[in-house]
Amino acid sequence: MKKILIIIIYLLVFSKSNGQNVVAKVLYRQQEIPKQNAAAKRDVDCILLFNSSQSLYYEASKNRVPNLKSGANDNVENVEFDSGNDGLVFFNYQDYQSKKLSSNEAIFSRKYFVQEKIVVPKWVITKEYKKIGSFKCQKAKAFYRNRNYMAWFTTEIPSLAGPWKLQGLPGLILEAESEDGEVKFLFESLIFNPKNEKIAILKTYGKPMTLADFVEIRKKVLRDTKKSFESKMTQFGGGYEFNVNTFSKENFLSQ
Repeated sequence: MKKILIIIIYLLVFSKSNGQNVVAKVLYRQQEIPKQNAAAKRDVDCILLFNSSQSLYYEASKNRVPNLKSGANDNVENVEFDSGNDGLVFFNYQDYQSKKLSSNEAIFSRKYFVQEKIVVPKWVITKEYKKIGSFKCQKAKAFYRNRNYMAWFTTEIPSLAGPWKLQGLPGLILEAESEDGEVKFLFESLIFNPKNEKIAILKTYGKPMTLADFVEIRKKVLRDTKKSFESKMTQFGGGYEFNVNTFSKENFLSQ
């Protein structure tokens, strides 16, 4: 109880002192494991920065910190994100006051800057508990973006934030997993008051577009690509099933 009170006081005082201050930095391991195409598995490090009014979740470089364990706070400061040749990284920036979400999205090699309204999943909080690191966590479930998710949050850190676009619980989401097992967000470590960090929209590609426009472009690109690949493979006797990465299954307009 004493630890919880200290964290709450810290969050309130620190976040009110400066709206740009980063209250905490969390390292997650994000896994995408398509059941139909194991070769397309992705396993990357991601970082979440947050305060009381905003959060930034971005993809870090692969295998940058392969041996981190829960609570290994000393190593989190050294994680660097891989910007690639164009200087872009995948990120989700959420402004809780304006209720806007900005993100870099991709369809194969094509990248887009998308802006949308924050949609809070309709969480059902259960009475199931477990320890993650040193934190007591509670389980919640919700249907979001065409998937059923299970999330573990801790009220010891009273924040709406979480990995990817998952948020809106009465405590920081430390872990989450889709019911089909294809998407996982695993907690690695956390530090409070990280140095030299700020929460802001990262480098974007082109002009912003609405989520609805992005979804229409995505449908067309995937449909055309599928048709092209399957047409070419038919020339070699067929037997080819077209698959794209796990998140291509997401219905972005689904609540």
